[in-house]
Amino acid sequence: MPAVDIPGAKRAGLPVDLDRLTAEGDAWLSAEERYALKQHGVCAQAQPDMFMIRVRTGTGVLPSTSARGLAAIAEAHGRNWVHVTTRQQVELHHVNARAVTTVLATLADAGLTSSSTCGHAVRGVMSCPDAGVGLAEPFDCRPDAEAASASILASAPESNHRLPQRLNIAFGGDCRAHAQTNDLGFVSVIAEHGTLGYELLIGGSLGRSAPTLARRAVGFLPREDVLPAVHALLEVFCAHGNFDQPTCSPVCGFCAMATAKPTRPDSGSGVPRGKDG
Repeated sequence: MPAVDIPGAKRAGLPVDLDRLTAEGDAWLSAEERYALKQHGVCAQAQPDMFMIRVRTGTGVLPSTSARGLAAIAEAHGRNWVHVTTRQQVELHHVNARAVTTVLATLADAGLTSSSTCGHAVRGVMSCPDAGVGLAEPFDCRPDAEAASASILASAPESNHRLPQRLNIAFGGDCRAHAQTNDLGFVSVIAEHGTLGYELLIGGSLGRSAPTLARRAVGFLPREDVLPAVHALLEVFCAHGNFDQPTCSPVCGFCAMATAKPTRPDSGSGVPRGKDG
C-alpha cells in the first residue's frame, strides 16, 4: 500500500467517487481516496474489497428503532455482528465495497450516520453512560452534548479538510475521567446562585504516543457558551495545529492553548471566559 499524502488529500477537498466504488469495488482507489472515504466513516480492512463502517450514536444513546435498523444492516451486510467501541460508537465490519453506498443509505433511513467518524474529524461526542440518572451528577449533561454533536456534524463538510488531526470531545458529570482523557472535556458544575455550566478541560489523550490528562482551561463556562467555545477552539486548532504533520497528536496544539488566558467572545477572539477562568 503506497504512503498516503493526507495533507494533500485534505487540500484537494477529500474527493472520492462512491458510485464508482459501488460499481467496480475498491481496486482503483488511490491512497488519498481511501483516506477520503474515512470522512464518510468508511475504513479499508486488510482484506480486499472489505470495509469497516463506524456509526455515530450521538452521545452513546441508540433509539430502539435505530438499533433494529442497525441489526438488520449487520445481518445483511456485516456478517451478523456489530462492535461497540470504547467511545460509545458502533462499527460494522466486513462490509463489501460494492455494498458501502447501500449501507450508508440504509443507515440514514434508520436515523443514523457514519459521517466524520474516522480520519481527521471531530469524532462522536461522548457523555456519561448514566447522564440524566446519575446520583452524583450536578445536572444532566446529555442535552448539551447532543447539541454540540449536532452542531459539529453540521459544520463537518467545511471543517474536516481544515483540521490538522482528529479531535475527541466528552461531556461528564460524575465521570470526570472521560473528560480528562479527551481533547476537549466539559465537566458539569453548578456555580454560586445555582448557575449551571461546565469546567472546560483541554489537551487530554489516551494515544500511545502521548497519553496525557487534560488541563483546566476555564473554571466555569455557562451552558449558553458551550457551542461558541467548541467552535472557537476548533478554529484555534485549525489555525495553529500542525497541518503538515498528520501524525502529530492534537495534544501538541491544545497543551499550548491550556496555558493561554481565555477571553470573552465579545472581545473578538478566544474562548468564553468564566468566573475563575
